[in-house]
Amino acid sequence: MNLNQSRIFLSAVSMLHPDDTCASYKINASQLKEMLELKGRSIYDRLSLDVPKLMKQYIVIDSDDKGKKSGNKEWISIVSSARYDDGNLYIKFSEEIKPYLFELKDKFTQFKLMDAVKLKSMYGLRFYMLLKQYDSTGWRYMTIEEIRETLDLNKTKDNDLEKDLYKTVGNLKSRVINPAISDLNDKGFPVTFKEVKEGRKIVAFKFIFKAGQELKGHNELIHAVTEQGERLVIRLKKYELTTYQVNHIADLIKVGAITFKDMNNCLFGLDTRIRTKVEAKDLTKEKIPGYAYVTIKKRFNLS
Repeated sequence: MNLNQSRIFLSAVSMLHPDDTCASYKINASQLKEMLELKGRSIYDRLSLDVPKLMKQYIVIDSDDKGKKSGNKEWISIVSSARYDDGNLYIKFSEEIKPYLFELKDKFTQFKLMDAVKLKSMYGLRFYMLLKQYDSTGWRYMTIEEIRETLDLNKTKDNDLEKDLYKTVGNLKSRVINPAISDLNDKGFPVTFKEVKEGRKIVAFKFIFKAGQELKGHNELIHAVTEQGERLVIRLKKYELTTYQVNHIADLIKVGAITFKDMNNCLFGLDTRIRTKVEAKDLTKEKIPGYAYVTIKKRFNLS
């Protein structure tokens, strides 16, 4: 599924209820306008492109009730029909798929599913869903191959890829992981990751996030929970960073991705560099916030 198809799918799944007898689930005109990337097209034209492709999506079941490989396969269509009527989109799921969709909904509240719809990138949305499955721990370990298989980056007989995508770890990081994590951070869901190596070879990544954290706007400053944290927030605001930028750094400290000691050492060096650059007239006052934030991100390899 592409981003628009995933947004439509998750919006409809969020409406599922075990006791309902709905033949279809309605996504109204205002929701469609907000969630779809129109790219210069009308809603009707955008849906004419995306809905037929959504209706071709299916899942493959090749295990028994206990999760063991059975040697048999079953292909189940996800959407049985769709209708655009008077500005609203109506989605009907196949009856065979509903038990699996209820499993999905059990893992994610309606609030979390609609949060995922707000993300700007396909991989950002996918990583949000993957990480929220581990909300009880606040971190998830994924091998390179697990990431590739989960995100459907390998050419298989069950997809339409002409070749494997992003074969090298460098490409995987720059084209998939970094943009996804940046998307999550931009939406107020702080995530960082660490490379896991065997010798010099990167074999996996550990993604660290704040357990129980939901997507949120950038209007609310996260209150520091300690006196040390309060002092750090004051230091960060001295650079006139935005609320979001302060939130981002504060949250990464709270989840243990950055220590107070390392951040304070970084800011000490940053003060010296800014003072030197200002005195040499290489840095104007207006550019200090941007310079400070970029320097901090580079120092801790943040997305």
